[in-house]
Amino acid sequence: MREHLLGRRPRFTAYVAGLAVGLSLLAVGVEAARVRLVGPLSPAVFAGYAGIGLLGGLLLAYVVAYLNGSLVAAWTTGTIPAAGRFGARVIEGSVPDVFAGAVGTAGVGFLVGGLGFLAATEKHRRDARTAELPPPPSQASSLGLVVASLVVGAGCLAVAMLI
Repeated sequence: MREHLLGRRPRFTAYVAGLAVGLSLLAVGVEAARVRLVGPLSPAVFAGYAGIGLLGGLLLAYVVAYLNGSLVAAWTTGTIPAAGRFGARVIEGSVPDVFAGAVGTAGVGFLVGGLGFLAATEKHRRDARTAELPPPPSQASSLGLVVASLVVGAGCLAVAMLI
C-alpha cells in the first residue's frame, strides 16, 4: 500500500507534491488577480476554462502517476487546475468561504488524481507486457485506491457545498 501511495521513489513524490502545491498557490493568486481586474466570467467561458482545466489536471496526474506510481503525487497535481476557482473566495476573505474553497479544491484533486492514477496504472500494466518495467499494482489494489479517492473527493465536495 505504501508503494502505491508514495510511489517507487518517495523523494520524487515529495518534490512533485511540493511543486504542485506551489503551482496551486500560483493559480490561486493569478485567478484572484483576474477576478479583481476583469470580473466574473460568462458561463460559457467559465465552462470552457473548467473543461480545459480538468483535461490539464487529468494529464498532469496521469504523467506523474505513470512516472512514479504515486497516488499522493497524482492527488496533488490534480489540485492545480482546481485551485484557480479558489481565487475568488480568497478575495472575499471570509473564513468559511476560504475553508470551503480549500476543501472543494482538495475534493477535485482527489477525483482528478484518482482518475489519472487509474489511467496510468492501466497503461503501465499494458506496457509491462512488452518492456522491462517494475511490476504494476494489482488491479484490485489500484481499483480500491481509486474508489477510495473518488469517495473522499466526493465527500470533500459535499462538505464544500454545505459550508
